[in-house]
Amino acid sequence: EESEDLLGLYIYYAMTGLGHQSASLRASALSMLVLVAEQSPLLVMPMLEKLEAMRDDGWWEVSAQLLRVCAALLAQEDLSPREAECETVRNLARDVLRASQSPLVRKIGVSCLAPCLKRHGGALMEDYVAALQALNERDFSAVMATDHHHQILGNSLSHMPIISPIHALPPLLVAETLARKIEESQLENLENEHVHVLLEVLAVPFDAQDEATCAGWLAVFKKLELHVYVALADQELADNIVAVLHRWITYFPPKSAEAHDVLATFSTLAKSLKLVYNPENNPDDPAPDVCKRAAFDLVRHLRNSGDVYKAAVEKALAELNDPLVAEALNAFAPPAEGA
Repeated sequence: EESEDLLGLYIYYAMTGLGHQSASLRASALSMLVLVAEQSPLLVMPMLEKLEAMRDDGWWEVSAQLLRVCAALLAQEDLSPREAECETVRNLARDVLRASQSPLVRKIGVSCLAPCLKRHGGALMEDYVAALQALNERDFSAVMATDHHHQILGNSLSHMPIISPIHALPPLLVAETLARKIEESQLENLENEHVHVLLEVLAVPFDAQDEATCAGWLAVFKKLELHVYVALADQELADNIVAVLHRWITYFPPKSAEAHDVLATFSTLAKSLKLVYNPENNPDDPAPDVCKRAAFDLVRHLRNSGDVYKAAVEKALAELNDPLVAEALNAFAPPAEGA
């Protein structure tokens, strides 16, 4: 924690730098205000008019640092009673998010503003979601899957951290956006970042009693149906996709219409099992052992999750009617009692 004298020095240099002709110096000045706002936000509030004048600066790093200043201010509980000033900061953040076309600014914005949504979501959410959805698939997946501090180094040599906002956002919103990005990019296969995101948003069961929530999760599942099942044949994804699939399938109430629709996709599961154990395109080169074990584990988990799931698995396997797949799935099965 910096001393008051040092914070005052930061304010002095920041005030000097904000009006400088050099965009890099303006960005550096704002980066100092981030530090001040995090520790003594009231020192920054008298500078709001100067900050507002920078909303149309145009330089990506200035916009990014401006969003970081806004986020640092909005995160402070001390400012909650000062609603008029908070509204000014919120409007500034919204204007910068709307105006910027820079992917870097959007990435920093969705990262740094996420912790503010709990307190200020009513005012920020619409523009925040628009910025989130404006990210391309690569940027969206990278930001969401970041599980440690990732930094962007600007021209001013200031480090701007990017931390995943995934835990501050509604899980269904993240899943829907991910599915849309994958569809728009016409990706044939999932990648590690996609599976990591799905693991995180499915870490706890969704509200199975809420019809809209269940319908939303079902729609995402059906949109990604082929992707998640085929991932069983990818040795880098196989283990984690088992957890994703088992959670997703069993979170729906077993007797619900949504569960019925999900269980109907087991025909696709069966085809993926064939891809793992008995691929038609190259029968002499089946998937790696890690994929075989993962596929077996998924089938075992589903069979053990209840009669509804077990019956659906057996039906899909019977319709597939592939002796090699059936043999493989029984290869690791424990011996029957009394055998």
